Amino acid sequence: MLSDLELPGDVSKYKETRIFNATTVPKGLLKDHATKPEVWGRLNVHVGTVLYVDIASAQEREVTSGSFQIIEPEALHFIQPSQDAEFHVEFYRSDTEGVDSPHKGKPLF
Repeated sequence: MLSDLELPGDVSKYKETRIFNATTVPKGLLKDHATKPEVWGRLNVHVGTVLYVDIASAQEREVTSGSFQIIEPEALHFIQPSQDAEFHVEFYRSDTEGVDSPHKGKPLF
């Protein structure tokens, strides 16, 4: 089940988005997209709900305020935020991946 997914123990957060709502969410998140190889995501919902749809498994989950959804590397998915939703996404990778990356720690979008 989607709600059972957990981050591996050997990953660390290396960047995150700003907080989005229904009007500021980037259009790319509303259509099919995926994380990069070996990059995990964590969708954090602060207010409202966000429907997370995993295309490969044909599963969906309504992520509610105060909850999160783990996104596996390269998992094709999309989201549908409620009108009152506020959320952000964190990105994680192996502690040894991209140590010298110029983007490490910088926000996305």
